[in-house]
Amino acid sequence: MNLRNSGHLILFRLGDASVSLFDRGGAGRAALRNYQIQTVGHMLSIQEFEAIERPQSHSYILFTRGAPYVELGWEVYRKFKHAVDSVLESLGERFGVRIYQHDYEFLEYADVFIWWFSFKEEDDCKRVGVMNTLKAEVEVLFQSFEGMRDKKILSQHEQEFYIDPAFGIYYSELVVGASFELKHIQAPVKKTHTKPDLDLAPFEQPIRVDDFKALIGAYVSHGSMEDLEYFNAPSGFFSTRRSADGKAPNKFLREELLPSLRFINHQKIPDSAVLQFGLEMDNFDLKVIDETKATIVEITWAAPEGDFELLSWSDQRGVSNFPMKNLAKLKSMADSIPAKIAGAIKRKHDKNYPDKRTLLVVIPIEYTYQGERAFIEEMLKEVRCLVLGGKRNFDEVLLLCGKKFFTVFQN
Repeated sequence: MNLRNSGHLILFRLGDASVSLFDRGGAGRAALRNYQIQTVGHMLSIQEFEAIERPQSHSYILFTRGAPYVELGWEVYRKFKHAVDSVLESLGERFGVRIYQHDYEFLEYADVFIWWFSFKEEDDCKRVGVMNTLKAEVEVLFQSFEGMRDKKILSQHEQEFYIDPAFGIYYSELVVGASFELKHIQAPVKKTHTKPDLDLAPFEQPIRVDDFKALIGAYVSHGSMEDLEYFNAPSGFFSTRRSADGKAPNKFLREELLPSLRFINHQKIPDSAVLQFGLEMDNFDLKVIDETKATIVEITWAAPEGDFELLSWSDQRGVSNFPMKNLAKLKSMADSIPAKIAGAIKRKHDKNYPDKRTLLVVIPIEYTYQGERAFIEEMLKEVRCLVLGGKRNFDEVLLLCGKKFFTVFQN
């Protein structure tokens, strides 16, 4: 399906009936009336759904050549986003409404993204007025940005709003969850899984690469129910829970040992090489010693404010999408990543290490469309403009996202 020229009806099956549910006109929407939308623990009729939807306003801009940040390029995106934020702030002051911005990656089609504007207003006339004003004022901005001149804002009552059934399912969840917000739930202090804590003793002394790989590989395997329980428990892999000796083995595993393992594999370090870990006691994180040289690696994370809340939200949402208010927070968090990377590099520059080192900056994959290469490459263009002096005293500056490495600065 070509989304740039999609004007035909979309047919799909509901039960034994073939239904033209989402099309460019109102007839597709009307077909919903004899069917139901299933939400968690409850079946909604179309009448109930429309009653929930009535006070809501949802509109979007469609991007068909990648995420807005990628399609526009980081510099134009920042300028456009700043202009949009100013319009929404002004609308909030004039009309007393809060307008949420959030993103949606259309996984059914390559490089298709949606930039949403959502708000709630019980007064029908006021809601329509706010929507029309939002549309008019944001679309005026389009003319000032070359990459936006062929775009428009579509709202839920316009003919072209519905793209296909998958979009309809997402939109239904967006409407039903619009009044909710997932809150952070503090992880339990007590251990809630049966897997033994990672023994840090082997990493307190020099260890061969092959032994290190074997230890970490065995511990993070998914070979048993105990392993699966560990990765899903509130006090497990993603927690910062401390053991009886005051150490935080899960945190050290995530933030130091696993990035070290990725680095060793990426650099093809021989199994006979020896590793030393700083364990927060030395002025280095990792030292790799082989027959010819010693390489010091400084590992630092660049996570957005509130990153610790994401796991709690994920546990609560189950298989559904995040509610609108959480999606708005996630967009803000993702937008902050380039500045967080730049800040992490600058802080390490300020250390003025006397020796040569490799700086490895790690970012969570959840804010990068699961490690989308084009998105990260665009982020690094912005980072390079934010960091004066490049690598400075480091041999190189690398970025790790998931299992993917990127060069930020090198010789």
